[in-house]
Amino acid sequence: MCVEANVSLKDGRAAIVMISIGNRKNDAVENPTLYGVSVTGPGGTMHRLDHLRDLPVELHRPLPKGPKDLPSGVSA
Repeated sequence: MCVEANVSLKDGRAAIVMISIGNRKNDAVENPTLYGVSVTGPGGTMHRLDHLRDLPVELHRPLPKGPKDLPSGVSA
């Protein structure tokens, strides 16, 4: 049996946590296993995290700034 938690944040990001909590045979939680933690940004960029403890740090990280328009008259 698995549990998945999804949360959508006000800034457009979303977080997903997936954990295995047991099996159908005995319904026991022997060793819960973390299957995945990820944060998706408003532009669809996904950051996969190795540990659940990394989630608060990732959620408090400021959103990346997009490229700004160059002022007129500037060439590349």
